[in-house]
Amino acid sequence: MKKYIYLLLFALCFSMFGANAKEGLNNEITSKVSFFMTKKQLEDSIKRTPVDSVDNKDTQIYVYTDVNDMLNKENKFSSFMFADDMLISSVFMTPSTEAEHKSILNSYMNFFKTTPESKLKKVENKKVNAVLYYNNAMLLFVYYDKSTNSTVAVNQLANDELINMRIDEIKNAE
Repeated sequence: MKKYIYLLLFALCFSMFGANAKEGLNNEITSKVSFFMTKKQLEDSIKRTPVDSVDNKDTQIYVYTDVNDMLNKENKFSSFMFADDMLISSVFMTPSTEAEHKSILNSYMNFFKTTPESKLKKVENKKVNAVLYYNNAMLLFVYYDKSTNSTVAVNQLANDELINMRIDEIKNAE
């Protein structure tokens, strides 16, 4: 099960995201973590060491436990992808029931409810309790993973192709 979770985090960990309620998405991931940090800066900031890692040719992914996300909610597993020793991606994953997931999802939606649509677009699938927020450069996809009974928040750099893929994914989810 542990390896499955790490593989899932690895598969989801693509690129970059950040957020604040006023401006929408930007380079800040959490109050302590920003994109383009080095691994050392990340670890100094979150005061954690990795519990696992995957070293690919061009990227390194490190998995940590008990790291707070942008809502200041502690997550069971968080993964961070680095390229050239710069943080370029984050995925937060925490075990949850479907009811707990709905509460977490509502927290994300409340966080962005005052963000102007000109700065941040939203696609929601109420049937599966998932939401996608995106602008012209970044996206956040929050959904419930039934295979691990977890809420997952995927943060990615967004181009038109990726945005369209995620929009199709959320609209066609069952």
